[in-house]
Amino acid sequence: MAYPKSLERKINKAWTKTDLLDKRLPHLEQQCSSEIASGKWVEFFSGKEIFRHLRSVVPWRFQFDNEEDLAFKVAERWQRQGTTPTFINTLRDAVLAGSVL
Repeated sequence: MAYPKSLERKINKAWTKTDLLDKRLPHLEQQCSSEIASGKWVEFFSGKEIFRHLRSVVPWRFQFDNEEDLAFKVAERWQRQGTTPTFINTLRDAVLAGSVL
């Protein structure tokens, strides 16, 4: 499908603004990289984004009300089967160590 030239120019202009590409994206990449390197990412990343993506692209046999519902079902199954990945346990321990629980 070909877009009319005027619409194509508007789309290209919106995604190639100097502020977005030259300033904002490199800043965000640097910020995310430093937060990952320092371990501070656990303070703001809930993980729901991962489950939101999974809900939207994976054909599930069961219906889930929301991302939290999917996360709980996955965790319950891991726990029931004794197959929780090591990195999940490490993440859980880091979150608990940084919390007031």
